[in-house]
Amino acid sequence: MNNLTFDTKKSAIKYLSSVKGLSKSNNAKYFYPTGTYHLSHGEYSQPDYEPRRYRDGWGIHVTYYYLSGTSYAPQDGRIDSDTFYNRFFYEIFG
Repeated sequence: MNNLTFDTKKSAIKYLSSVKGLSKSNNAKYFYPTGTYHLSHGEYSQPDYEPRRYRDGWGIHVTYYYLSGTSYAPQDGRIDSDTFYNRFFYEIFG
């Protein structure tokens, strides 16, 4: 697992702002997917992406919104670079 790591919160926010598939929330605390987002089974809202401080620097924390008891719901936490790139490949490189 390769973590996305940034030296400062400002650089993490700048990176998230550069992804075309994400928009900044009104309170500028987190980012969310733009355009059409298809909810998966048991999911009731799109995920949020937020810069957070970790031991090795700043990273991106993802919060998922699933109904309790949903099988195979992803876990909230730090998102690794492979998962992030797979999710936003076309927005980053397209």
